[in-house]
Amino acid sequence: MNGQDLFAEQMKAYKSMEESNKNALAKDMEMAEYIRQYEIALAKKMLQLRESGTAASNVEKMAKGDPDIAQIKFKASVAEAEARSAKENINIKKKIFDSLEATKKRELG
Repeated sequence: MNGQDLFAEQMKAYKSMEESNKNALAKDMEMAEYIRQYEIALAKKMLQLRESGTAASNVEKMAKGDPDIAQIKFKASVAEAEARSAKENINIKKKIFDSLEATKKRELG
């Protein structure tokens, strides 16, 4: 590879990192939104259960077992995994960028 090719590959990797950064931010925002929804829904369900006379010691377990609450929690967990994956993708692209930089220095001085 000549210097021009290395530079082009490096710029391609940099642009890819920028896109991955945007994706990671979107995934973080999605995760935060699902967590917010979960916390609100859980609190409402716990209040409903408590008002209906459910023993305080059982309220949280019962609320978390509600299918709607569990679905929101599942979506939050999936979004969290996607956010972690997006961040790892950035790290991989950083390594590719750094590898290209090292190759450029080695070959071009």
